[in-house]
Amino acid sequence: MNLITTQLKRTPEDEIRWANLLSVSQYSHYMAGSQFEYSRQTSGRSTTSFIFTKNGVDLAGVHYSLKKSFAGLLKTADIVSGIIFRDQPDNAVLSLILKHFIHWAKKQNAAYIRTTPWIPQKIGETITKFGEEFNLIFYKQGFKQISTGKSTYWIDLSLSEDELLKKMNSQTRRKIKLAQKANITIETFDQFSSENITLFYELYSHLGNRKNFETLSKSRFFTEIKSLFDGGATLFILKYHEVIINIGLATNKGIASYYHGALNPDYKKLEGCPSPGHYMQWVMIKHMKQKGLKFYDMAFCPGPVPIQSHPQFDMWRFKYSFGGDHVEFLPTFGKVLKLIRGRLFQCLIYRK
Repeated sequence: MNLITTQLKRTPEDEIRWANLLSVSQYSHYMAGSQFEYSRQTSGRSTTSFIFTKNGVDLAGVHYSLKKSFAGLLKTADIVSGIIFRDQPDNAVLSLILKHFIHWAKKQNAAYIRTTPWIPQKIGETITKFGEEFNLIFYKQGFKQISTGKSTYWIDLSLSEDELLKKMNSQTRRKIKLAQKANITIETFDQFSSENITLFYELYSHLGNRKNFETLSKSRFFTEIKSLFDGGATLFILKYHEVIINIGLATNKGIASYYHGALNPDYKKLEGCPSPGHYMQWVMIKHMKQKGLKFYDMAFCPGPVPIQSHPQFDMWRFKYSFGGDHVEFLPTFGKVLKLIRGRLFQCLIYRK
């Protein structure tokens, strides 16, 4: 197979071309969006995008990144945000992309290369064909597994609302029904608004301080949220008697995905106000179902079934309670390009 490779220059035409590829890809997600990926460029890290074409049809696309580490002494290259295939992932196209990536990385003088394909190898109890086939292709190109695949839960939006509710655990259903009976108003926004995102960031940063987790800076938060709106996202604001009790953002293209949310802890001081966390997810799920999307991604989890001793048990149990199918992605693969520096990097970072 011969493919024409085009480096994108981020012109309006290129942005449309990339968006069109995402729109027909089976496993497209917000991380692969051009706006989101380029919003994450930092000092010492650059991004370059390519589309692979045959007979005038765009078959796949990738974002490559190049990063300098250890005071510029070592360069690493990555296929970031996964590999976007038109329709179904394709073995022959994957093989050609990996060859192109290796050649490109060598020209950039990279010592080590990595890729996380972001393609599921298991959905629920079903093992996809990509697990065995794609693993073999990576190994043939000299890659080795350096970390296990990430996990998440996917909500099947083809199910009816009654079927979705039946898959949830009883406590989650009860909290959703209580919230539905309360005087909670729902506001949705598909366009970026500095005023709304300022409110969102205030709740988000307050939650981070209260829960003692690391938060994004305000400028970084605004940049990422703006890029998500550019690629397709919806902001949800829940109010109880005109008081904001929860704000959340979910992407609304490809596989819809929860991105960030922030609960107002003062909801407990409002007489008759139910806990809004589960209801917010239900509002998002219904919204994406009405848009005709196929899946709603609960945004990562440590594994299939919550383990009580795990440090993220509470959040893990929360996501699990919605009854989505556990999804396990292909692992992250790495390859040494420069014998000494590349192997040293792999040993230091991955103990391989």
